[in-house]
Amino acid sequence: MDLHCSAFTACWSAGRGASVIGNLGFSGPAIVLHGVLIGVGDTRSVLIANVIGNGVNVALNVLLIHGVGPCPSSGVLGSGISTAIVPA
Repeated sequence: MDLHCSAFTACWSAGRGASVIGNLGFSGPAIVLHGVLIGVGDTRSVLIANVIGNGVNVALNVLLIHGVGPCPSSGVLGSGISTAIVPA
């Protein structure tokens, strides 16, 4: 097994790790709040928040992945950005 790691791979991995850790600051409280609301029996608010969040995520994916209008096409990076923006 080859365990050689190029400088590009190491840099990309470090950047990816930092973006995931940074996104936890937004998604972590949302997950806790959803759990609290479910615990007290308010599942409707969680459903509404998830439907709205997923709708915004889909719209941003179309905008950022395919480059609709003035936004340039970003591909997979655009998908990651839109997912990080909408943590619900």
